[in-house]
Amino acid sequence: MHWEAFQYVGVTCHERAVRPQRVLEFGSLIVNGSARALFPQEETSYFGIDLLPGLGVDLVLDAADVRVTEIVGDGFDLVLCLEVLEHTASGPAICRNAFRALRQGGIFIVTAAGPKRAVHSISGEAKLLPGEHYANIASAQLLWWLMSAGFVEGSVTEGRAGQDVYGHFVKP
Repeated sequence: MHWEAFQYVGVTCHERAVRPQRVLEFGSLIVNGSARALFPQEETSYFGIDLLPGLGVDLVLDAADVRVTEIVGDGFDLVLCLEVLEHTASGPAICRNAFRALRQGGIFIVTAAGPKRAVHSISGEAKLLPGEHYANIASAQLLWWLMSAGFVEGSVTEGRAGQDVYGHFVKP
């Protein structure tokens, strides 16, 4: 996760006075930073899901898997999906699972590579790994996925001159 994505999470949580007790992160493998640092361990239960095992991952599972909410439950105050959607063809399913995992009034924060971001691998390298998916995410596309998942209140914006797309939505 790059600095601007980390900053977006921090600013969004501060502006909305979010003090979550339960956080679920999709794509939690720590590659180049983590949002965990924003949530004090003594105040927050933080659970991470990723396709790959490693630092920051509590459960190896695809966030698009229909079993996500069966396994991790619901009632999360905050679900994060940071710099993941450009690396999967399952963006709509991930947004639906975020909606299912949240308690009423819970917040989903998402960041992704916008239309002008250079292609990059999950490792951060400029060259994709064999079989790796990559597609930049437009603001309208992210908004459609979120609204289709059931979210109604929130916003989607672009940052860094179109390199990033950011969104935060509340589960009604």
